[in-house]
Amino acid sequence: MVQPSPVVELCDVSEHFENAFEGVVDQQIFEGDRMLYQIRCPQLGDVVIFAFDHDPTHHKFHQKNETVGIGWNAQDLLVYERSTAHHH
Repeated sequence: MVQPSPVVELCDVSEHFENAFEGVVDQQIFEGDRMLYQIRCPQLGDVVIFAFDHDPTHHKFHQKNETVGIGWNAQDLLVYERSTAHHH
């Protein structure tokens, strides 16, 4: 799972990123001053990526099941292994 990060951006897939994919919006969450999108990426084995839109007042809101572009550069991304520990 890739955690929310300002470096995973919603984008036009033609924009220059080292990694650019299409994904499908599974969920959108408005967090006051930003929108958080849960995006499923079929090209990456249906991995779930979370991406912030920090300025939703000037951008289009993406709807559930909408195809969107996402992109990032390798040096800007941290990936964490999913923990198998259960916290109570």
